[in-house]
Amino acid sequence: MTQDWGQDLYDLAVVALGRVGTSQHGRLDAASQTLQQVHLLRVPKASSTSMSAVARRLVGCRPPGPCCKYPGDPWGSCPNKALFMCEASGKVVGCTDHYANPTSLRDPQVPTVSMMREPTARSVSAFFYGGAHNTECSFNGGGGNGRGITSRGGRGAGLVLRLAASGGKSKANGLPPSIGTGVNSTAEWVACLHGYAAKEKYRDIVTRMLHGHYAYADTPEAQLCNPSSNEKGKCDKALAQAVSVVGTVGSATVGASSSNVFMGVSELYELSLLLMHVHLATHSEAAPPPDLREFRGSSGSGHARKHFYSGLAGASNSNNSGFRKNPSPEYAAFKARVESEEGYLRLFEKLNPLDSALYLHVCKNLCSTVHELGMHKLPVLQRYWTAHFPLLRAPTAAWVPGNGTSAGTSGSRSPGPSTMDLATCELRSAQ
Repeated sequence: MTQDWGQDLYDLAVVALGRVGTSQHGRLDAASQTLQQVHLLRVPKASSTSMSAVARRLVGCRPPGPCCKYPGDPWGSCPNKALFMCEASGKVVGCTDHYANPTSLRDPQVPTVSMMREPTARSVSAFFYGGAHNTECSFNGGGGNGRGITSRGGRGAGLVLRLAASGGKSKANGLPPSIGTGVNSTAEWVACLHGYAAKEKYRDIVTRMLHGHYAYADTPEAQLCNPSSNEKGKCDKALAQAVSVVGTVGSATVGASSSNVFMGVSELYELSLLLMHVHLATHSEAAPPPDLREFRGSSGSGHARKHFYSGLAGASNSNNSGFRKNPSPEYAAFKARVESEEGYLRLFEKLNPLDSALYLHVCKNLCSTVHELGMHKLPVLQRYWTAHFPLLRAPTAAWVPGNGTSAGTSGSRSPGPSTMDLATCELRSAQ
C-alpha cells in the first residue's frame, strides 16, 4: 500500500502549529486569514510552479493555481488569465520568472518563501528543459505532440537542436537548422553540454539569487566568484552572505530561523510545506493555516503537481500539451546517460560548489527544526525522511569555507553516497 505522505505530513503540520502556540491549528478555511504580501524566490527547476500556487493562496488570490501569464511557456501550461493578477497587483512579488527582489529579501515585514533542489540534479534538469534554462542548446521533440512544433511556434523535423552559437537560421521557420537524429547528434549534444558547463551564468544560481540577482544573470556583478580560480576569499564571502539570508535554525523562536526567509528542499516537499507553515506562523500572526489539498497535490513528479494545480484553476489536464517532450530514442538514450554516468555528472557538479554547501545548510535547518518541534522521534517522520532524503553523490563537492576546496577543484570526494541522519542532523554514509 502506498504511503499517503500528504495526509500524514498535513496532520503533523496541524500539530506543529499547536506546539508553537498559534491558534490556527485545525482551521481549514484558507480564505479567512491571509498575508498582505509574500516574496517568492522562484529557483528554476525546484518546485517553483507548485510554490507559486502556495504563495498565491497565502495572500488570498483567486482562482487557486500556479502564478503564470496566459497562455504560458511552454504554450498551454497556463490555463487561466486570472492567474497572473496576483503578481500584477503586487501581492506576490516574484510570482513568475526567476528574478529575486533585493528589497523584499531585506524587508522583515515581507516573508520570503522558496525551495531549492539537490544542485547537480537541478542543473541536469535545467539543461534538458531548455528555454531560458539553457540558451546554449534547446532540445525539442514537438511539444508533446510528436509533430515537431517548437516552443517558438515553428516546425521542425521531429527533433530540433537549436545551437545558439551556430547563428544559422532555417528559411522555413527562422530557427537554426536541425542537426538530425543520426549518430552525429550525440557528438553535437556532448559539445553543447560542455559549452553549457563552461558558462558562468549557470553556476551556483541559488547563491546568486540570494544576493538579489536574476537566476541566470551574466553581468559582472552577478558573477560572485569562480571557485576554480584563485578567489577563495570572494567565494567564502558569497556563501556566507547567502547563508545569512537564509538564516540558521536555533537562534530564534522554536520552529523558526533567524531570518524571515524560508527555504525548503524539493526532495522533502511535504515536510518543507509543514515547516514553512510553522515558520510563517512564528513570524506573522496573519499567516494562514495549511491547506490539505496542497499536501496531497504535492505527491508525484513536478508534472503531476503542475497538472494538479492546473486542475484547481479549472483547466482540463488532457488539453495541456505544453510540456517540453522529445520522443526521439537517441535523445532519450543520451539523456539517460547524462543522468547516470559519472563523467557527465561531474560537469554539472562543478557548476555548484557554493549551492552544494548551501543545500546542506538548508537541509540541516530543516532537520534542526524537526528536532525543535520534538518530531524527530515520530515513526512516520522517520520513515518519510528515509524514503525521501536524497542520496548525496559527493557531499565534499560543497564549498568548504576558509580553505577554498571543493570536489570540483581539489579532487577530494567521499567514498560513496551519503545521506543525513535524522537523529543527529549530520551526514553519514548511505552504504
